Amino acid sequence: MAGTRRPTSPRSPRPGGVSRRPASAARVRSEPSSGNLPVPRGFTRRAAVLALLALVIAVAISPFLRAWLEQQSEVAALRADISAREERIDRLDDQLVRWDDDAYVVAQARERFTYVMPGEIGYVVLDESRAEQDAADPTAAAARSVAAEHGSWFGALWTSVQLAAGTEAPAGVAPPPDPAP
Repeated sequence: MAGTRRPTSPRSPRPGGVSRRPASAARVRSEPSSGNLPVPRGFTRRAAVLALLALVIAVAISPFLRAWLEQQSEVAALRADISAREERIDRLDDQLVRWDDDAYVVAQARERFTYVMPGEIGYVVLDESRAEQDAADPTAAAARSVAAEHGSWFGALWTSVQLAAGTEAPAGVAPPPDPAP
């Protein structure tokens, strides 16, 4: 009958008294024990071949892996650069929109160029801290006063060089003449 099984007990010996264990297992058990578990013969060769194969694969893949990692870092840097440039573009767009407002243009003209509207009076506030600086550093005040006397930038430069060197100009020596205009 097809498809029917004969009931067998798990403990019934096989016909002919043959054991289920392979012959190599029987040999391993029959060898004297040296305290270590016996290792099958082909295991170390297989492990060496697999280790060598893994090493060859790792060496073959490493340049590609390194190039991929470099490209990933370059892509990340470029993305950061793109986001920074997009933020700058947004700021410039906002500034461009502000320049369309007439009040902003007038405020910028007043601030940057000290423009005044018709009918207004413009005042220039001199730096009060300069008087304090002159009191603290008399050589700088002397250089400015000499430059004011000579009236030329070249004379002021010559005087400042002499003051920086720590030498006073001799009484009879005048600063060099200005170059021809």
